[in-house]
Amino acid sequence: MKISVTTSDPCTLTADCLIVGIHQDTPVTGVAAAVNRATKGLVKRLLDRSDMDGTAGRCVMLPLDTGVSAQRLLLVGLGKANTARDFEAAVRGAAETLGHSGSRNAVFALTASSRRGTAIHQQARLVAQGFSDAQYRFDQMKSHKDKRPATLVRLTLAVTDDKQTASARQGIREGSAIAAGLKLARDLGNLPGNICTPTYLAQQARKLGKSHPLKVSVLDENRMKALKMGSLLSVSRGSRQPAKLIVMEYWGAKRSDAPIVLVGKGLTFDAGGISLKPAGGMGKK
Repeated sequence: MKISVTTSDPCTLTADCLIVGIHQDTPVTGVAAAVNRATKGLVKRLLDRSDMDGTAGRCVMLPLDTGVSAQRLLLVGLGKANTARDFEAAVRGAAETLGHSGSRNAVFALTASSRRGTAIHQQARLVAQGFSDAQYRFDQMKSHKDKRPATLVRLTLAVTDDKQTASARQGIREGSAIAAGLKLARDLGNLPGNICTPTYLAQQARKLGKSHPLKVSVLDENRMKALKMGSLLSVSRGSRQPAKLIVMEYWGAKRSDAPIVLVGKGLTFDAGGISLKPAGGMGKK
């Protein structure tokens, strides 16, 4: 999916769908007001009839014949405060609704709010991440893959002026990077244990090190024995696969700054500890 930014009037952009946010308990302003005028009061009528009330994540999609260039209008609730959590719910709702519509390209009108709310940069990041996440499928292990519905191939984020363009593009870069990381983590988690072994994980880590500014070190069992890592090695004895300890380093700050260390457990084998307990202890963790 290609994501771009434009300062053009969203009402004039040709697309399968135009996505517009609606605040809860707030007069219609900005892009929503422009769409309301272009559609001869359609947005206001929907609000008056309570077909849309602005609740975060609530969506209403309608076909359009006149007023705007898009074929459909998707109104999505932004909530009362337009917080990051509300906007994230709005993105999830919009992505899910759009996924069922067969739309191949869409315009998402970002809204700058003078109230406490999400900035354009954060909105763009959440949109890029949310719409990418919505397209995730894991069917690599299926002999007969389910037919995938039509997916979005182009998403345009509409901002009001050139000053917001750079912020939106930076948000897209960040959101796309987060989505790519989540996809990799999900793929690894979904792979069966006979494929995603410790050795396989180490290979994937080394690939990341080659394509990104990361230093990757992999400790084998002999090295871990020398370092007296008995706890890890005792668990790995339950598998024929050799254990690996992966260290990935990213030097993005000054060397004088305190480091941030994240310690995780890439579990590729689990005997199911609860199933090994005697009957009297099955309810304990």
